[in-house]
Amino acid sequence: MNLQHYDQTFYDAPNDVLLQENDCLSSIIRAIPLKDAICLDFGCGTGYWTSLMAKEGGTVFGIDSQKELFGKLRSSENLKFVLSDTSIIPFVDNYFDVVLVSWVFQEIVQDSLLRAALSEIRRVIKIDGRLIIAENIYPKSRRLVRNTSLGTIFENEGQPDSLRFFPQNSVQTLTAEYNFVLASQSFCGESFFEVFQRI
Repeated sequence: MNLQHYDQTFYDAPNDVLLQENDCLSSIIRAIPLKDAICLDFGCGTGYWTSLMAKEGGTVFGIDSQKELFGKLRSSENLKFVLSDTSIIPFVDNYFDVVLVSWVFQEIVQDSLLRAALSEIRRVIKIDGRLIIAENIYPKSRRLVRNTSLGTIFENEGQPDSLRFFPQNSVQTLTAEYNFVLASQSFCGESFFEVFQRI
């Protein structure tokens, strides 16, 4: 899917389910005080959520490994975009007050890469910092590829790639290994939204 089509599908003219999910994540982001906060949008994609966090008053860094995104993304005083592999976050320890991971973990189907990403997120987030995770709900009808201890991999309906889905409570179990505790959880559309605090 090209970038323009991606934004049109998910943000510019989404279907009712996507609209509900976007509204839910917007509300969660706006409920966290971002004024003067240093934030990271991990796997920022086209920068939609990165820009929203910046409008809420945070200094926001969007990080992504897709080189083609960065020709279109524009940095400003409190909004910066960084090209980097998802297993390496080029910031010092305990730097971010808030880290957002929206529909990114589902794309990381190798367990070792998911663990590396979580380890890096834990490293760069401050103690008491917030981690916001949005992911798809465990599907009822997709072709199973394989089970792993970190979620289940399913075929991505007609696509050459696969997607990871998390059974109930598995994200909380996984993030607990990296010193995060669940602060809030909600379900909307076909996704779940969880806010964690680093301890």
